[in-house]
Amino acid sequence: MNSLLESVDAIKYAQRAEDARRLAAREVIPEELQEENSLWPRHAKLRILDLHDYAARIIAREAATSSL
Repeated sequence: MNSLLESVDAIKYAQRAEDARRLAAREVIPEELQEENSLWPRHAKLRILDLHDYAARIIAREAATSSL
């Protein structure tokens, strides 16, 4: 497991070093690099749902089955 974490850390370090090199060489601007590394595109429309009712139904269902 430790070698897996070391491998992941090595990959992250290599990617960060490559990003720094690209910035220094002016191959990308910071905004472009941020967009590349972002989980979602900059102009993505995210919809945050209210999960309260859904969670309440799940909890009620689990409570009903566990009390049987």
